[in-house]
Amino acid sequence: MGKGKGVEVKEIRHNYQGVYDVFAAFVNLCISKRVIPYFMRDTKVHTFFYREKERHQEVLGDVMFDTNGNYPYSETIDEIFSNLTLCSMLRSFSPNFNPHKFSKAMLRMYKKIDPEIKRGVDEIAQRFYDRFICNSSGKQGKVTPLHSLDDLA
Repeated sequence: MGKGKGVEVKEIRHNYQGVYDVFAAFVNLCISKRVIPYFMRDTKVHTFFYREKERHQEVLGDVMFDTNGNYPYSETIDEIFSNLTLCSMLRSFSPNFNPHKFSKAMLRMYKKIDPEIKRGVDEIAQRFYDRFICNSSGKQGKVTPLHSLDDLA
């Protein structure tokens, strides 16, 4: 923590690891609730992270947003979705690519979250869960039960 003119200032992370951390915490939360981590990927995800960045600079640091369009858009968020899809940590089996499901490989990422920001990451993950959890048919607010970690292969 740094100080400036007698006021404590939080250090800001200068990478995008916080977004990965939030998704890993979301998967961990889903598993603890025994539900499969499905969510609907749409423009609302960008707006969600834009608002969370205002609350949690220490977690979402340098994630940039273009606010000149219809909604706050982050190229970084889309790149992270692409990266997770390429390495099979994020999947979708429907023709229109929704809903999306995280794999159990995300749990390895959760174990590596910096303890200094873990509380903020978990708070964001809980709000992400409350806002975006859905079942395998894409019905938001509904869940698909998790019977075994093999369901997340």
